[in-house]
Amino acid sequence: MERAERPDALIDRLASAQHGVVGGSQLTDAGLSRRAIQWRAEAGRLHPIFRGVFRVGPVVLPHGREMAAVLACGKHAVLSHGTAGAIWEFAPQPAGGAIELSVPRAVRRRITGLVIHRSRHLNATDVTTRAGLPLTTPRRTLLDLAAVMPVSELERAAARAERAGLLRLADVV
Repeated sequence: MERAERPDALIDRLASAQHGVVGGSQLTDAGLSRRAIQWRAEAGRLHPIFRGVFRVGPVVLPHGREMAAVLACGKHAVLSHGTAGAIWEFAPQPAGGAIELSVPRAVRRRITGLVIHRSRHLNATDVTTRAGLPLTTPRRTLLDLAAVMPVSELERAAARAERAGLLRLADVV
């Protein structure tokens, strides 16, 4: 008979795979009660970042806020636009530290500190992962940035992406 995983070991395992953050729904799906989650938050073990998303422990890991944003927006959310460009390292971080995500058009969430783009067409071929983060591909990221970025900045971003071997400009045009 297999022994059930201890709650704190489960939390640590989830957090280690997700840049130090966990979703409350992940914890309840794994068998923790809402009261058990609340008790850990009150004890300082879980630190709320967004509604229903927690940082585990006192240290903010790189990309922890970005992963928390994805968890807060639901299973089909992906980092996009300037945030994806910064993760791919060919565009600057969005102004003011905002995190940009794309979600299916039907998702109706507003979360302070997040810029949520509702996409009519976000295909599986437009989505990938980098460093464990779901985000738009370099090609899709540049297409998204084309709608919001001045042409000169977009050209620099595209050139950086090509130099990094992330895409060929001939494939984007």
